[in-house]
Amino acid sequence: MLLFALAIPSITLSVALAAAAAPTIPTWMNSSSQSLDSRGWLDGTPTFPITITSYGTEFGDSQSCIRNSVSCGFSPPPGYFTTAISQALFGASSGVGPSCFTCWYICIQSQLDGSPIADPGHCIRALADDLCPADTNALCANPDLTTPNAYGAVANFDLCSDSGATGALFLPGINAYRGWATKGDCNAYLQDPEWHN
Repeated sequence: MLLFALAIPSITLSVALAAAAAPTIPTWMNSSSQSLDSRGWLDGTPTFPITITSYGTEFGDSQSCIRNSVSCGFSPPPGYFTTAISQALFGASSGVGPSCFTCWYICIQSQLDGSPIADPGHCIRALADDLCPADTNALCANPDLTTPNAYGAVANFDLCSDSGATGALFLPGINAYRGWATKGDCNAYLQDPEWHN
């Protein structure tokens, strides 16, 4: 097992990963300058196991997940993929958390039950602007960032379907995944068209 820590303002994430479980590098990230090292990090940035779900009007919610009442206070302008993140990673049980407006590479690896998918390693980039509360979503109920949820993930990313994130990442007929996440550079968020839908 390999142990690493991810420092997020006011949060430290420690994760044990099996060396054989290193994620596949998606095509858009695969270049001569980017590779996974022996710790499973992309160019020195930790990756960690996650579950991926979705919320928004497409999934029966009464209101859009693009609104000014999200936990971080407001959603970015239309055209950006957004996600809620589990309470332990968000860093608060309500209101603005220290992980508000952090940017993430989110990649799918298998269905939630572990069944294979047609496109493992498919990824999007998204901005965290909302909380996935522990009291309403069991996948977001990790008590801390070292205790995995029922599917072995240390965090859940609940994609905002109204931002287009679900349509960009999910395969037809599959609504929940296991995957991995890497914290990204938010400077790229406004400048790189790959961040946009």
